[in-house]
Amino acid sequence: MTRTSTATAFDRAIQSMNSQQARLQQLQAQIATGRKAGRAADDPVAAAQSESVRGEITRIDVERRMVGFARTILQQADTALATGTDIVNTARDLVLQANNSTLTPADRASIASQIGGLRAELLSVANTRDGAGAFVFGGQGSRTAPFVETAGVVGYTADPGNQQTGQDTRVSTSLDGHATFMSVPDGAGGRQSIFDVLDAAIAVLSDPDATTADIGAAAQAAIDGLDSGLGSMSLARTNVGAQLRMIDQVEGSLDNSELDAQTRLSAIVDVDFAAAISEFAKVHTGLQAAMQTYSKLSSTSLFNYLR
Repeated sequence: MTRTSTATAFDRAIQSMNSQQARLQQLQAQIATGRKAGRAADDPVAAAQSESVRGEITRIDVERRMVGFARTILQQADTALATGTDIVNTARDLVLQANNSTLTPADRASIASQIGGLRAELLSVANTRDGAGAFVFGGQGSRTAPFVETAGVVGYTADPGNQQTGQDTRVSTSLDGHATFMSVPDGAGGRQSIFDVLDAAIAVLSDPDATTADIGAAAQAAIDGLDSGLGSMSLARTNVGAQLRMIDQVEGSLDNSELDAQTRLSAIVDVDFAAAISEFAKVHTGLQAAMQTYSKLSSTSLFNYLR
């Protein structure tokens, strides 16, 4: 028969109470903080897993901010293109109005002045800022106005193309202003800007000696050029709309990915309060029972049996 010494029984009882006390403290900390582990050393595997998921959430947040920035730029571009389209359509109507043989040179000069005002507005639209120090139609990037007028001629100083952002899905943060405003057929196999088209119409309409034939030819050339320019702006706006719809899809996907990651992170680090409280009550009861047992054991001696 195996005998257990009183000292050994004491030791075991103390160890049991210490273990239960430590577990109670751990459960108290979990309930107070809502976290399963207070330090990485408490659960290294869970700590590594949680850091990995947090990194994933950070990447999602970065992607969301990048496409959010692109959305702002693209919305600005859409508004600018809508405004530019209205301006060009108004200029087109004025050109048609000017191609009327009953008008006097003064009438045509007045129309030319109105078209000149629209040209200035269109140049301002082409140099729309993006709110971050750059320009919506700045091509591959420009910190200065991409459309510059020198000696009455508008030129494009930025590099053609566009900038993009995004990790998995690339979206534009600037548009190719050259393709949008500077690539109108000139009737001779070359290309000109939409500003050149307007300038040519203004020049003829401002000339008091222009003949009816001159005015008719200039009006037709202007209509053809403006229609081509409208086509370029329409294409740019279509591309902007497609990218905005893509951003909607990307943001929806990011929302789903973040929700999934947050759920996984919660499963790793967050406490199940119902389970923790239930275990706390059980361990607390066990500790009380152990303390009562120890109290009885410590008060027992050989003299109790010799009486």
